[in-house]
Amino acid sequence: MKRIFLFQMLIALFLCSNIVFAQETNTKEYKETEATVKKEIKEMYAKALKSEKTDKEEAITLYKEVVLRDSEFADAYLRLAYIYEKDVDGYDSASAAVSFYKKYLELKPKDFNAEMIKVKILLMEEKLKNIDKNSKIEETVVLKSVPFENTDVFDNVDLTEDYLKGRWVSDLFSLDDGRETWIIDIDVDSKEIKAKIYSVSAIARASLLRYFSQNQNGNSYLDALVTYNADVAIEDGELNFKYEIDHHYKPKTVAVTKGGSLIKFVNLFIKDGSTVSNLFSKLNDLEDGIHDAKATEWNANINSMEVHTKAFYEFNLTPVKAGLKGRVKIFREQEMEKGKNVLVDEKMECILFKVNPGYAGFTFARPVEDKEIIKRKTNTHKKLIDIYTKESKTDSNAMNDLGYLHLNCFYWLENSSTSMQYDSYWKKALSFFEEAAKQNNTVAMRNLALMYRRGLGLKQRDVVKAISLYAKAAELGDSDAMTELAALYLGNEHTDYEKAKELCRKAAEQGNSNALCEMGWMFTEGIGVAKNYAVAMDYYVEAANKGNTTALNAIANAYKNGYGIDRNYTEAFSLYMKSAKQGDRDAMYELSSMYLTGLGVEKDFFEAMNWRRRMFETAIHSHIGVSISAIPYNFIVYNNNDL
Repeated sequence: MKRIFLFQMLIALFLCSNIVFAQETNTKEYKETEATVKKEIKEMYAKALKSEKTDKEEAITLYKEVVLRDSEFADAYLRLAYIYEKDVDGYDSASAAVSFYKKYLELKPKDFNAEMIKVKILLMEEKLKNIDKNSKIEETVVLKSVPFENTDVFDNVDLTEDYLKGRWVSDLFSLDDGRETWIIDIDVDSKEIKAKIYSVSAIARASLLRYFSQNQNGNSYLDALVTYNADVAIEDGELNFKYEIDHHYKPKTVAVTKGGSLIKFVNLFIKDGSTVSNLFSKLNDLEDGIHDAKATEWNANINSMEVHTKAFYEFNLTPVKAGLKGRVKIFREQEMEKGKNVLVDEKMECILFKVNPGYAGFTFARPVEDKEIIKRKTNTHKKLIDIYTKESKTDSNAMNDLGYLHLNCFYWLENSSTSMQYDSYWKKALSFFEEAAKQNNTVAMRNLALMYRRGLGLKQRDVVKAISLYAKAAELGDSDAMTELAALYLGNEHTDYEKAKELCRKAAEQGNSNALCEMGWMFTEGIGVAKNYAVAMDYYVEAANKGNTTALNAIANAYKNGYGIDRNYTEAFSLYMKSAKQGDRDAMYELSSMYLTGLGVEKDFFEAMNWRRRMFETAIHSHIGVSISAIPYNFIVYNNNDL
């Protein structure tokens, strides 16, 4: 018996040692693979450095491959910026250089050359504005009789293991930070196909993890996301898979007050057990207008109730040359104490694109402005306010511009400013516009109407008041007021197509490009007039030749979809590019999409992400759309050395 027992013990020890050995082997293999990838990236970077002297195009290609494989390889972004900076006469090169410099600073904010690079960025952005203006008059837009252009990017392809296996990302993305809605890893073996989904859905975003995961202990964004697994079925050459989310949480509705006054309500989705003090430590990190508050200075009332959310996602995708194309069905419902509520029930077009296995998703972080730049902006605005306050006593245009400066106060107030401070400046803007409007200043009337439309500085919106202000300015011959009033009549609140058509016609006769665009839209959609693509294109072309990017996009859209003209993706791409060079965000989005799919241009994932980044950067510099009489907006932001 003892011999048998000893024999069994020896067998058990042998098996255990084999298991440990297998685990050690797997870990070793993983580390060796990771080390190999890092070595390959470094070798590629070294090769790119050498290529800079002999073949810049090859160097650019290699550097782009480096950052695609390792999105945090800062030096590759810096080298790309140097290369593109040398070609500052071209808009694309200068814009790319700025983007790469910004990405480098995002990764290495404490670099010893950081201040010099920031100055470079400011100077190049100034040059971009000049290139921008010149690009508007490069050439006249003319409708071309181009042959019908078909494309094979959406042609079906055979499903193979090599085609399917790997990482895929969706064309759908968050308008908050550009992150792809889905990142999906597909694994294939001899028996089954598995999908691992990194979901960036609304439910996933409810977690505060998205604010605190990046650059923390070396973790990537993906490490913070919940993953879901799905079995992939193939039926008639179509991939089908689905996953569900069953989520219980308690939203904390925080009424934030200071000195007894309500500042704002903030909804946070956090784990149970969070205290008020650590709530505020997190609040101070969010871009919600509450940055420098100390927890002891604030009070919060937290109301909690259990929320049960269920979500269901089903993908039906066909393999094509561009990627996996099809639809995703989304159903989401929320159950609370009062019962169930269906939040989403729809089908959406969707394309998945294959990317490098190391790609961790698009990243756009709103840049934090240097304190010195904020100080310069603030000083500039204050000096401008002093100048125009003096002039406003005898000049209604100066009075209007005072309103503009106060309405766009978020450009020069410190980031710690609260919504209450913004509101106080908006109230001042309202009074300045009102005073200028009394002097029959039509620009001020339009600005005042805009504030009433949006409810800025007011307790609530007043569209009727806005209409009366637009109408008065229109009677005084202001074509912009005619166009904006027409846009209101084309909307859902005070619809009147006949009035809209007459106002647009009058403004168009004065050469107003926005009115020409509105007329083009009415004939495109058949709103208030009989649908007529040919007439619509005439209006769009005239508006485009006046520098109107909305019209350029409309013509590009006609070429892309074959609306009243032979479809031609190459021509569409060219027009979107022209519009994007003038700073149009919609055109930037279209360029990103076309680079992703390969429509009208060679497929280039790097360029697609580059244009997406530019789109978000452009959004940072957008401002409330009021009109100014004398102040050049670019001067306010940058050229303040003359004051």
